[in-house]
Amino acid sequence: MIALALLALLALQKPVAVPDDAALGEALRALPAARAVLDKADEHRAQVLLATIGEDAKGRPILVRRGLRVDREYFYPASAIKLCVAIAALEELAARRVKEPRLTEDLALVFHPLFPGEEIEAKDPTHLDGGTITLRQEIKKLFLVSDNAAFNRLYEFVGQDRLAEHLERAGLSTARIVHRLSEARSEDENRRVPRVDFLFADGTRATIPERTSRLSIQDLRVPGIKIGTASVDGTKRIDAPMSFARKNAIALVELQEALAKLVRPDLVLEGEPYAITDEQRQFLLATASAYPADSRDPRYPREQYPDADYKSLLAGLEKVAPKSAWKIANKIGRAYGFSIENAWVVHVPSGRGLFVTATLYTNADGVLNDGVYEYETVADPFLAALGEVVGRELAQ
Repeated sequence: MIALALLALLALQKPVAVPDDAALGEALRALPAARAVLDKADEHRAQVLLATIGEDAKGRPILVRRGLRVDREYFYPASAIKLCVAIAALEELAARRVKEPRLTEDLALVFHPLFPGEEIEAKDPTHLDGGTITLRQEIKKLFLVSDNAAFNRLYEFVGQDRLAEHLERAGLSTARIVHRLSEARSEDENRRVPRVDFLFADGTRATIPERTSRLSIQDLRVPGIKIGTASVDGTKRIDAPMSFARKNAIALVELQEALAKLVRPDLVLEGEPYAITDEQRQFLLATASAYPADSRDPRYPREQYPDADYKSLLAGLEKVAPKSAWKIANKIGRAYGFSIENAWVVHVPSGRGLFVTATLYTNADGVLNDGVYEYETVADPFLAALGEVVGRELAQ
């Protein structure tokens, strides 16, 4: 089943056609920051997907989609893919709870050394209630400030092959999560995950042994899989496009569906509902909706963690109505020049909501890994403009 799911990734497209929406394009082009991107949409690999909740002929809830350049070419999902790993971690906990009912999201975890130079990990200084590593705390950090170390621990908790199984079960056939983030590891190293212990109050423990994935990982064969004109590897410059054929991936349509299945489990979508409890679902949504500075544990001062850094539509939404008028459950991503937003935006006074998923690429010099990308000057203004367009629609 897993091998088949990965082979399906070679297409990286859902059998869902989302034609370009002229009205959306016109609304965005009315704003200079968005027009500047859309005038060079191919260069920026710009993709926008909006969806409301409607009904099919049988009265069942479905997504009614419209967009611009949806899944026209590959985009690197960066931290936006962390949403899928957070859900998979809770599903994996449920699967392991069948044999050990005492397992919970709040038990202390110990991660054992796997690679040379590593040490045992059993403490989390950001966890003010006990200082231990727990699934709940790692999920909080993952959503609140997009913590890469938290993502890597959840990746290691679930394991590469089990991640593929969870994604396949959920109907996310184009999703591929095969490597850690911000940690240089070979493909063989990313197949390996360490021993993990749950610690019980009575001094006993439940152990998940070290594991090695046997996934058959194929090269992605999709438009735009080679990016840029050069890249930097340490101190070495490579004068050739960088291939993303063996990196993480997901179609834009499925990235949105991953969030939609969490917001509305009753939606008619491919795959099965997430195997999590309603309490866990509410926890995920509440955490995805929170601003970093609103968290009590862990703590993130607002001056160091501005709201708009983690809710990229907020600046535009606030041009329509104050921050208190909006609820945004989202997961952003940013790496290699790509900026991604995947959000469920609700206008609180009216109760109207809209799924908003977008990506764009900003790398004028064409060099990857040089740290020079136009995030602040091009990507952020574009996403703010998208937020303004969305806000006007919801608040009308």
